[in-house]
Amino acid sequence: MNFVQDSLCKNTDNVGVIFLMTIDRSKTLTAINPFATIHEHSTIPSEQEILFTMHTIFRVVEIKPMAKNSHLWEVQLTITDDNDS
Repeated sequence: MNFVQDSLCKNTDNVGVIFLMTIDRSKTLTAINPFATIHEHSTIPSEQEILFTMHTIFRVVEIKPMAKNSHLWEVQLTITDDNDS
């Protein structure tokens, strides 16, 4: 988070976006998981990185500015599939 805030302070024309993803496996109908945790392969294991397959579909739940920072936005996403309506 410090990296994002430092970058935004250096250039006030930039806008940062933090994606918060909810992953409910019951929402994906494929037999293959559309994601994998890769933190054990990362150079920074504490980041708990997740790799998504191509064409993974998310529904936008909400977009809102983060408190006390007009240059930082929060986008809440939830995983879905092709049959989402």
